[in-house]
Amino acid sequence: MFQRFAGLRELLFSRGVILVEGEADVIAYGSWLDSKLRDWDVQLYTPQGDKGFGNHVLFLRSFAIPWAVICDGKAIGDRGACRIALQLKRAGVPAPDPMALKDLGFGERRDALAQYGVFTLAKSAADELEDFERFKEHMAEAERHVGGTWRENKVRIAHFIVNRDPSCPTEVRDGFQQAVGFLRLNESTTDSLPDG
Repeated sequence: MFQRFAGLRELLFSRGVILVEGEADVIAYGSWLDSKLRDWDVQLYTPQGDKGFGNHVLFLRSFAIPWAVICDGKAIGDRGACRIALQLKRAGVPAPDPMALKDLGFGERRDALAQYGVFTLAKSAADELEDFERFKEHMAEAERHVGGTWRENKVRIAHFIVNRDPSCPTEVRDGFQQAVGFLRLNESTTDSLPDG
């Protein structure tokens, strides 16, 4: 537990934070983008699942730290309640009204949320990290190597795959450049956040 708090403390000294869903995301994106993240002075952090973004956004906002989210497709969804929009609303972010998004499809939701710092590398509401082509190419070998399935060994499999092929996939680089562009655009506005 103490390590989690120590990680939060480090966020206070960065120029921005990109929240990602889980440890496997931190490992994959962090490995692929290591030098870029240092150049950008941006930290990756996980709230340990797509249900914890709101609390972490609230924390970052309270310290005027620019933030962005890169989530899987399911956090955005393609029908009904938009979980990430609900979390942003609870965190006081002037994001789209979750009810206004409920009848929109995945692409429309993705585009609307990008204006508020929520990005995804997913092509559909069902896409997750393991749906990247890079992961698909090496998944069977990785599962044999670690002796278990993706669901049981996400972190170990992510390590194996990024070590097997450490070059950054184009879609990852492009998605993170979008998120970092959002952070830079919003650096100056974090000083004057409304109370809430």
